[in-house]
Amino acid sequence: MSRLPITRLALVAVAAAGSLAALPAAAAPDPALAQQLQSETQALVDALGKGDKAVWDAALDPAAVIIDDGNHVLTKAQLLSGIGPLPDGQSGQIRVANFQLNRDGPIAIATYINDESLDYQQQLIRTKYRVLDVWMQRGKDWKLVASRSAPILDDPASVVLPAEALKQYAGQYELTLDIHYRIDLVNGKLVGQRQGSGKLFELKPEATDVLFIPGNPRSRKVFQRDDKGGVTGFVDRREGHDIVWKKIQ
Repeated sequence: MSRLPITRLALVAVAAAGSLAALPAAAAPDPALAQQLQSETQALVDALGKGDKAVWDAALDPAAVIIDDGNHVLTKAQLLSGIGPLPDGQSGQIRVANFQLNRDGPIAIATYINDESLDYQQQLIRTKYRVLDVWMQRGKDWKLVASRSAPILDDPASVVLPAEALKQYAGQYELTLDIHYRIDLVNGKLVGQRQGSGKLFELKPEATDVLFIPGNPRSRKVFQRDDKGGVTGFVDRREGHDIVWKKIQ
């Protein structure tokens, strides 16, 4: 879960969905509007740490529908009621970076990165989010009607395990009779590949019995053991869902 409110919100305007379908063919950059909306976006994220609801009230379209990171659907009023100052012991800021905008008539699509720095009880937490915003022109004003925020995940820190521990993961694993995965220990490092794919990946330990592929932080290989401590297989775990592989040799 994100710490500052802007990075845990996705705002979706259902009414705009039909208009968006035709956007790519006609959309074009609008430098002046991009500068305006980037400034407004920075003002929005600056207001969050202060608990300044007025800035958000002015920017949000009344028809906005909000989906937070807990999959809760909120009205504009519900969103505003949840904005408040950060708790004691926390302070932070968000920098809007890599802002790009295309406009098609009364609709503007912005993409950017929210670069968040949070001092959490004297510990620094850095998080980045890729955001997609939809703005619509209402008379002379532009209103935020849709936004989708997704975290930019980093690889976890890896740990060093002794060679004897790494050897336990080497072997042949089976998903079906026709689908196999091979893990080998080569020059002190674990490498794995789905057989027949021709792609070989390094596997790094995040902890004992938990491996990850660098550059693919959304998934883990979590190894299973029998009552004697022997490795019996692993599960490919992604977003909390497991695919089971059995060790066959």
